Amino acid sequence: MDDAALMSEHDTLRREFLAGSLEPAELVAMSVLLRAQSSDLPEDDRRRFEGKLDALERLAGYGKSPAGVAPDPDSAVSRATKALREARQSGGTPEERIVRAEHGIAQIRAIAADATSPSQRMAILRTTDLLARLASSLRQDSSADAGPSDRDEPPR
Repeated sequence: MDDAALMSEHDTLRREFLAGSLEPAELVAMSVLLRAQSSDLPEDDRRRFEGKLDALERLAGYGKSPAGVAPDPDSAVSRATKALREARQSGGTPEERIVRAEHGIAQIRAIAADATSPSQRMAILRTTDLLARLASSLRQDSSADAGPSDRDEPPR
């Protein structure tokens, strides 16, 4: 996700929490997902965004770090975060990375069914957009690297 999309997600979480629609632990769980998605931001933007997440977690009463209230490793959020990290690994050929991203999308969709609330389910499902864009970008890069085929040449 880009900086603007992440900030929009942050603002939505903040509004939902202040309106009483999210429990503090749920806010922290969704914050973990947003942190995972922010890894592609430039360093300065990522630090600024993480500072905003820290402030949101303080508002929820959890201090700077959610380490003490991290979701249980078997929770939907933890499993989705793990699937997202695995699917985004950079090793391998573009084709292998596409397959990994598509597998991650399928895993995350299945995991979302175990979410504890509709808002948590939506937060988990939003991570699939990141993987879909990764796969699309890899496909475009692969097709550009392949060059024109013989069928693209005009007849002689």
